[in-house]
Formats: sequence, structure tokens, C-alpha cells
Amino acid sequence: DYKSAKYDLTLEGRESSDSIAFRLEYCTDLFKEDTAQQICRHFTRLMEDIVSNPEKTISQLEITTCQEKEKILCGFNNTKLEYAKEKTIHQLFEEQAARTPEETAVIYKGRHLTYSEMNRRANCLARKLEDKGVKAGSLVGIMVKRSFEMLISILAVLKAGGAYLPIDPGYPSDRISFMLKDGDVSILLSQDNLAQDVAFHKEILDVKKVETYDTDGAGFSIGNPSTDTAYVIYTSGSTGLPKGVAIPHKAVNNFIEGMVEKINFDNCKRILNLTTVSFDIFVLETLLPLTKGMTVVVADESEQLDSRQLNDLIVSQNIDALQMTPSRMQLLIRNLKSPDLFENIKIMMIGGEAFPQKLLKDLQRLSRARIYNMYGPTETTVWSTVADLTNNEKVHIGNPIANTQLYIT
Repeated sequence: DYKSAKYDLTLEGRESSDSIAFRLEYCTDLFKEDTAQQICRHFTRLMEDIVSNPEKTISQLEITTCQEKEKILCGFNNTKLEYAKEKTIHQLFEEQAARTPEETAVIYKGRHLTYSEMNRRANCLARKLEDKGVKAGSLVGIMVKRSFEMLISILAVLKAGGAYLPIDPGYPSDRISFMLKDGDVSILLSQDNLAQDVAFHKEILDVKKVETYDTDGAGFSIGNPSTDTAYVIYTSGSTGLPKGVAIPHKAVNNFIEGMVEKINFDNCKRILNLTTVSFDIFVLETLLPLTKGMTVVVADESEQLDSRQLNDLIVSQNIDALQMTPSRMQLLIRNLKSPDLFENIKIMMIGGEAFPQKLLKDLQRLSRARIYNMYGPTETTVWSTVADLTNNEKVHIGNPIANTQLYIT
């Protein structure tokens, strides 16, 4: 402790006639005994490798023991999961629509759209896109306000064989113009006059007009392979120009199966879609539930911004699964309007930012839901690790999802 430890961590070596004895002194307020013992094991392994292999450079030296290496390679990262990797996202949706055609797929502003209706409208739009030249390899921009058409457009682009570029209509026009040009977008799906200030000189198709859907609504799918790109997400550009990250169908398929393996959605019927279309975590709130028979409840723009309106939506629509950033969840709790806000929630997925310890305690106190911490960069397809923190005292990022390996250095 501080009374006996002069420094936070001190390693002292004393040489005798034929050996060197080491003594590790540490502050117990900062380090656990297990941590100190691990430091000793790593130091011992490092010394052994130096003595056995004096020709090695520093970067080549080993500090992990054989047991630790085995745990990392064959235990912690043993995430192999078989899944139908040849299937595309729209195939998964079509199969679900065939299983539950009359079940509600999406709710927006109190209006309902069934799986069969959604599939039919997506087929109509996909045929229209094919007529306009969309094919495998085409990148189609989607800049639509939150609505049924936002989701229908995504499915239609995929059915036509293309990939979609999601664009938040609230983005500055110069950023939107850059994304459209950099991505070499072939056609833009939009509505009304949303794109009037955007520098885009190719075709713009209004997905709100009735004539956009005046084609055959029977089954339609181009049959492209799962290795094709499904969507392109542009990064924030905080370190320079925004960069497009291309994600294939196969990776999204694996993400969906990896998530349902980690989180049991079986008893959840309605999931909240709160995230903007241009963030990759939007995929968990829309494509995942639409391939698993759930109902997606889409929050409108005002509900996204006003925590009290969001409170009302969660309660009135009996939301039982939701995903939020920690900061948005903190705001929702701070402006808590209904004491029974979390009464119906079964699954809370928190991610996108560091998960504060206090927030975990608040959620454990206010809710009986399973609480998950989600972590992962866009490049690895939405979330890469999941931690069930429901009964935990401390926050951590958990273990990798299916067919994913994680190394922390």
C-alpha cells in the first residue's frame, strides 16, 4: 500500500554470485495481486526468451506464456460458427417474409406495414432500379427522411444487385456532394426537394411518388453472390477526408448470426430504430430484426431529438429491445417522463462510446432488462464484441462474436 510502497510499481534486482533475485513492489490501491503475479510471469518469460534467443530484436521477443497463448488463440477466440454464408441480406429477408407474410414488419407514426407489403413494394422499386441501369457493382445513394420508404429503398437496392450508400439528409450539402462523387453513385433515391442543394448531376428518383412503384410487385431478386458489397458507410472524416467502408452481404449475414448467438431475441417482438441511417449500427436496428421476424418501430426526426417524445414512443409502442449510445441513454434517464419507461424493455444494447460505470448502475436500478455493452469499428461490420453486464459490477467489452478474433495490445 502507499505506506510501504515508495512508487506505484518497482522492480528491484539483486545480483549474487551465480544468480539475480528480483523483487516486485507495488501499490495495492492500483494493482491486484493477480496483476502483479502476471507481471512477474511476463517478465520471467521475457528473460527466458532473451537468454535463449539473443539474436532476436526487441519486437520479436515473447512475453506471453504458453498457457496464455493457448487461452488467447484456442479459448477466448474460439468463435467458429457455421452459417449460410452464401445467402445475401435480401434473401434472408425474403425467406422471413415468406414465413410471416401478414406479420407487421415496420411501424412508423402509428402506421403498420406487413412483411408481404414491404417485400412487394421493394420488388416494385427494384424493378424500377433495374430499368434505370442498376446492376451488380452499382452504388445507389439513399437520402430519404425517416419513413417506410427509407427501409424499402435499402431492400430494393439490394434486390436489384446494387449496394446502397446511406446519407443522412441533415448532413451539410458539401459533405453529401463529396460522398456522391467519391462513391461514383449511379443514381440517388430521395424525396421532394431534399437534393436541390446537392451537386449531383445524375438521375434522382423520388421514392415518395406513386409512379415509382408502378411495376410488377411479384418476387424479384438479381441473385448476386454474398461476396458482393451490400453497403458503403462513410467515416466522419475527423482525421482527414471521409472514407467509404464497403461491407459485403456475407459479413452482414455473419454479424446477424453472431449477434443472435450472443443475445437471445426470441422473446422480443419490437425493436426501436433510433439511429440515423448513415451510422452502421442502424443495421442492428433494421436488417437484423427484419431477417428474424421482429417489428421495427421507426422513430421520427423529432423523437430522435426530444427525449420526452422518445419516452412516449417507447412506452406507447411497447418497445422491448433498444440500442443507444451511452450519452443518449443518459439524456433519456435525466429527462425521465414515465416511471414505467423501462418496464417492458427486455434487451438494452449500449455502444458507440465508452460505457460509464454510473450509467450501468443506473440501468441496473431502473430496469430488469438484460444490459449489453457493444464494441466494434465500422470496418469489422457494426459490432465485434458483446458483454452481458446485467449482473456485473464493472464495465468491460466482453468476447468476440462469431467468426471474429480479438487481440488487445
